[in-house]
Amino acid sequence: MNLPSHPLRRLTVSVLLLQAACGGRAVDPPPPLVSNSPAPTEPTTLASLQAALAQADQSHAYFTAPAFGQLGTGTRVTFQWTAVSGAIGYQLQVGTTSGGSEIFDTGPTTALSAEVSGLPPSGVVFARVRGLVADSDVQPPAGRWPLGSAIAFRADAGVSGADFVQPAAGADAAPDQPIIWTLDPIALSYRLRVGTLPGRGDIDQSGQINVDRRLVAYPSQLVAPGETVYATLETIYLTGTATHLLQFRAPVGAPSTADRIAVAQTLAAQIRGSADLDNEPVEGSLLERVADLALAGSVTCTEFTKALVQALTESNVRLPTRSLAACFNPNLFDCHELVEILEPETGRWQTLDPTFGIVALRADGIAATAAEISAAARTQDWSAIRYRSLTPAGDAYARAYYIDYPLLFLDLFNVERTAFLAPAVTDLSPFLADAGLSVQNAWGSYAFECAAGAAQVTVEQDGSAQVYDCATGSRLSRITLASTMSGVAGDQSLARIWRLRRAVF
Repeated sequence: MNLPSHPLRRLTVSVLLLQAACGGRAVDPPPPLVSNSPAPTEPTTLASLQAALAQADQSHAYFTAPAFGQLGTGTRVTFQWTAVSGAIGYQLQVGTTSGGSEIFDTGPTTALSAEVSGLPPSGVVFARVRGLVADSDVQPPAGRWPLGSAIAFRADAGVSGADFVQPAAGADAAPDQPIIWTLDPIALSYRLRVGTLPGRGDIDQSGQINVDRRLVAYPSQLVAPGETVYATLETIYLTGTATHLLQFRAPVGAPSTADRIAVAQTLAAQIRGSADLDNEPVEGSLLERVADLALAGSVTCTEFTKALVQALTESNVRLPTRSLAACFNPNLFDCHELVEILEPETGRWQTLDPTFGIVALRADGIAATAAEISAAARTQDWSAIRYRSLTPAGDAYARAYYIDYPLLFLDLFNVERTAFLAPAVTDLSPFLADAGLSVQNAWGSYAFECAAGAAQVTVEQDGSAQVYDCATGSRLSRITLASTMSGVAGDQSLARIWRLRRAVF
């Protein structure tokens, strides 16, 4: 297939991550503080959710056959998927690992189905499909699969279920360590029970969850330290459940706040790792379930945040948790959502960002609050806060982002999200560089200033006219990524072009 030239080739990680901070839209109402009541995913609704997603979203290709988690498909399978609006073709890849293509690759095709034979008779098969627009790469860079979705299934019906990783069978459990198990790539959910007898859940019951770990407290009225306890792990599939049993000894003591926060940070890293560079969720992940509920093929900071809040509940972290809304611009342009978690001993709400996979620390090493990050950004004290990466990607997500990360904290909402915590920053000039009235071939993040009396600005941007709303007060538009821009001949709405400064990432 000949794919003609198109500006899409200029898209970089920076552009694609533009979605991840919910830029240019108001944030959702706040969720309640998280209790210990699990919010299980009902496996029976998965098929209907994915069907609704495919119908609601024509921006991504979605499989209609086979189904995620399907067992016993046989070694010859006809893959079918939905059409993508504006696509000039599609691509299907099939492999034995997530994102693999060693079994089959259609290359560019205009078909909405493909029959593949010779699938492995046992083991998990992974497949992914995407829409192709003009100038799409037939072999996209690693970690990229735009406008697509993925599934996992088995040609056979043999499943063994997830198995325990820690504690070891017959060993003493450690109070600072959760019970951890492997994840089965075709499982719909899990259920953990911990009790004083095999199969019993008198110590802890998780309900249906999607995570791979759970912190457990061992009440002294039920079990003494060193006494034998039993864990039952159920792996729930489309057509049945597999069960594993574990016997170990109850620990001395209970998880501390530091232990619980450590688990929370691990979960934040996992949630970030559950999406690729295009913010397409990994098949079978909790993040994908959250995206399905949102009828979204790609996730934003809202879905990252919701997934982490749910993961914290399912893992029994048992610390008050809430989502936080922050904006670079007080008119709700260029906003972001992340998670705050309370340290009860100090009353401090620490930040935890699953979209970027980072936590913020003060210069003295203490976890920073959002107010402290905001104060440092407002005064441009860039040494007051340092950022610790939680994922192997390091600070790559923050460096690839279109706004320097600390600037997202200039304006913070109160818990009810009805007002700012401090007077809004209306003078954004310290964070902007004057770019004049015309920019030629200088790729970057820009804002447009409306002329006095204008509520919108019209600009010639990368070859086409674009219209942006401007904020009251600052008269600035939202941030946009562009290379060449200028005012439109005869239009007097543009007062100035501003380039966004970067100081940390």
